[in-house]
Amino acid sequence: MNMMVSAAAFTPSKAFASAIPDPIFAVIEAHKAAYIEVGRALSAENALEESLPRERRKSRVWGDEVNVVDGDAPEWVAALTAVGAAHDAEISISGDLISITPTSAQGVVALLQYVIEHEQRVGEWWPRDEYEDEEIIGRNGQPRCFSWSHFLCRNVLAGLTGQDGAVTQV
Repeated sequence: MNMMVSAAAFTPSKAFASAIPDPIFAVIEAHKAAYIEVGRALSAENALEESLPRERRKSRVWGDEVNVVDGDAPEWVAALTAVGAAHDAEISISGDLISITPTSAQGVVALLQYVIEHEQRVGEWWPRDEYEDEEIIGRNGQPRCFSWSHFLCRNVLAGLTGQDGAVTQV
């Protein structure tokens, strides 16, 4: 498949001349805080796992749900709920990183640096879920799904060009 991007797509964005603070910096800071909260919640869960007997901690987190088992320690259920909430917040803010477009060259650089440094530091990839793109419809008539990385690249391209970051298929 050939991809084509017009030369105009690489013209620096007019938004770079804006005096308005780049919103991506706040999103990066929010993600840092959310990731720290995930760590705190997991540490609390691990501490309870060490201190509570197995028969008092049978409840589990599965996706977005806490499957509560009768007789479990309330603090165990609360810890699992906190882990789920922290993960949900972090994933939501990960979505903001790919949907809030940087409005400055410094914002583009900061976003790319943060994504690389975060992945190197934690040894994990970004969300592995696929995201629907309402603008690209597949042969089945449904929105196409793409990776988090795909949308990150589109977001960076949008920040650099002032366009939506979409590439025209030929």
